[in-house]
Parts: sequence; structure tokens; C-alpha cells
Amino acid sequence: MIDADEYKRRVTHNTEVLKDALNKKQNLVSILDQVYTLDMEPNTIHFSLLIPKWADIIPAAFLGHLAIIEEKTGADGIRYCEKSNRFYEAEYKISTFHSSKLQVGPKGGLSIGYGKKPTGVTSYISAAYTIHSGENLETKKRETYLCITDADNKIYNFIDFYKISGQKAYNALISSDRKKRQISLGLFRNHGERPKTVVPVPSWDLYEAEQKMTKHPCLSSRIEWEKKFNIILNRQQRYRGLVYEKLYNS
Repeated sequence: MIDADEYKRRVTHNTEVLKDALNKKQNLVSILDQVYTLDMEPNTIHFSLLIPKWADIIPAAFLGHLAIIEEKTGADGIRYCEKSNRFYEAEYKISTFHSSKLQVGPKGGLSIGYGKKPTGVTSYISAAYTIHSGENLETKKRETYLCITDADNKIYNFIDFYKISGQKAYNALISSDRKKRQISLGLFRNHGERPKTVVPVPSWDLYEAEQKMTKHPCLSSRIEWEKKFNIILNRQQRYRGLVYEKLYNS
């Protein structure tokens, strides 16, 4: 296990690599062999080992964590907390949807139009699990990050990240006895928090406003949501020090 100083050095390196790739508008798959993980150094891992781990390596880079490559059934990454001087195990869950299927109803509700009946977006976007046994369920009791992506959007790499504690993740999972289980975006929003990222991401609130100002069936509502979009964007730029314009609009 590495110490805190080495962890920080590796995260600093990874952050520089990530920022450079974003500024150059590179596909982030290109950085997989350029970053540190907990157990591997850059340019030392065969692509066949890296590609299946992209959903751990790239979220970890955004979150300022270190992914774990060699662990097969345990944590996806680790996070160091300066305040407690402790390392915490992390689980990353990617949830991808297509904005081309995203609909806005007359009352402003968002739904995904797959199949015969659209599904509310905060239910459709979720952390998905396959639970094989009671022992397997116990391994999910670690802080969990929902990483939201829009496969149709080439401007935003990630829409947003949400985090819930290990206990809340476990409590949500034991509420079902099915093999396939989910923790919805709604639960993450209601019972979790938005973690800090080393580079700005738009936020779900901004993305939602953007969708409503372009897709709402009522013109007056689209105008109102455009105002809300600009208010949210300005707030992010002022209070979070985001470089949204540089990263996403240049």
C-alpha cells in the first residue's frame, strides 16, 4: 500500500494528464496508459488489461482518486481523506443514456423513451448491480459514485458525479432480493452529495436546464429554462471557480 505523499503525487500527475487531454479535446481512452493506478505505473500495462478497466480509471482521474487494476472482486479505487488521514475504498458505477431518447413533458418532467412506455430519468439513470450471494452483497458496503454520461453528447465527457456512503448503498440494495438490482439517480440526489472533481463537470442541474430549454414543448417554458440555465452556469463559474468556457465551449 502506498502512503499519503505518494498518493498525492500520483493524483497530481493524473490530473495534469487529464487536463491536457481535455484541453486538446482528445478521446479519454487515450490516457488509460498515461496515468497511475494504485497498483500500476504509466506505460507498463498491456491494453488488454486497461480497456476493461476504463470505467474505473477515468472516473478515478476525474475524482482525484486512484483506480485499482489487479483486484478482481473488491474495490474499484481508493480515496485519501486528509482530515481523517485515512484511505477509503470506492465503487464506481457508470450510467450511460442517449439524450436523443430524452423527452420533456408539458410539466417539465424528463423521461427516457425506450420501449413502449417512457421511464422517468431519475429512475432510468442508476447504478446497476448483479448480486450473486450474501457475501457478494457485503462487498458493496463501500462509498459509491454514480458517474453519469450521455452517449450522444460529444461536449461533456461526464454530466455529473454523485456519491452515497457505503451504508446507504447497502441499505438500498438489501431492499430487493433480485439478482439484478439498481440504485437510482433519485436516491443519489436525495441521500447523497456531489463530490468535488479535479476538473469541472457541468452538473445535473445545468444539464437538465439545457435539455428543458431546447426540448420543452412550450415556447414560454423554453425561455424560462434558458434563464435558469444561465443563472446556474453563472453561479457555477462564480462560486466553484469552474473553467467551463475553456473546457467545454472553446
